[in-house]
Amino acid sequence: MDDFCANSINCILHANNEIDIISFILRDIFTNDIIYVDTTCEWKQYVRNDKKWDTFIDLDLFQKIKKLDTLFSNVLVHYIKKYEDNQENTLKLLLKLNELNEYVKHIDEDKFKQIVLRCQKLFTINSTL
Repeated sequence: MDDFCANSINCILHANNEIDIISFILRDIFTNDIIYVDTTCEWKQYVRNDKKWDTFIDLDLFQKIKKLDTLFSNVLVHYIKKYEDNQENTLKLLLKLNELNEYVKHIDEDKFKQIVLRCQKLFTINSTL
């Protein structure tokens, strides 16, 4: 979990915008569980119990984005307070997490579509299942 938090913090510090931050964090969370098959323009999710790939509706991604507020307001805040020594960096990160939380809470259809497009690139594989 510490590696994930450290990677997320690094992403927050260096990514260009909220869309990139959210997309990269989603990729880190769901690596190998959700993919976008470029050749068929389909989202797929691996169902571990059935050991097969099922169709994943991109609207489900919307629900996953909405749940990021817990990550931003609890998990990463605690990580920053525990591990960040630089007080200026701590304040900057906490403010950015608050902005991300507000962004996620008030996400609209246009922002969601931009995130989906970015995620398609990050989750893409170039073959069929």
